[in-house]
Amino acid sequence: MAEVEIDGTIFSFPEDWRVEVFDEWPQYRDISGTGQIHGCDVVALDGSRLWMIEVKDYSYPGAKAPENLDEVLLRKAVGTLALLSALGRSQNQSPAQDFSIASLRAQEIYLTLHVEPAAQRPRRMAAGPLMAYSQKAEWAARRLHLAKGFVTSSLMPNHRTPWTSRRDPATRGAHLPS
Repeated sequence: MAEVEIDGTIFSFPEDWRVEVFDEWPQYRDISGTGQIHGCDVVALDGSRLWMIEVKDYSYPGAKAPENLDEVLLRKAVGTLALLSALGRSQNQSPAQDFSIASLRAQEIYLTLHVEPAAQRPRRMAAGPLMAYSQKAEWAARRLHLAKGFVTSSLMPNHRTPWTSRRDPATRGAHLPS
């Protein structure tokens, strides 16, 4: 398994996947400080499928999604695709360029919003907010003519996404009210 941790959530991908924490790439950091480009947190390649994954944690007290989350997600997907395209054609060789070249061969591109919603009991109450987030992810994916938009959560796994996620036990209680 390939594992990455983003904001206290551990993602486990199949071993044969190529997985990168996109917003840690030096090429992304060089331009993200300008405020002109935003990117998804994780990019993953599964053969001929590219997955762009944005992670949002609304589990801490007072946190809530912006009204324009669909537009935020759209901008992050556009920024990710733009940088992958530019790096894939760059003259400067790097691991990011290698990944970008492979991503340009993708036959399908998926956009996934991973959300850790506010802690709710019982657990089934998370389904309502996740449905609203799902509509926002699907809207953004349709605007870009991507294969599909998905929502995942550690609370309610999505059987249509081929990875798993879990909260890091060391940070799980950090956002919960005492």
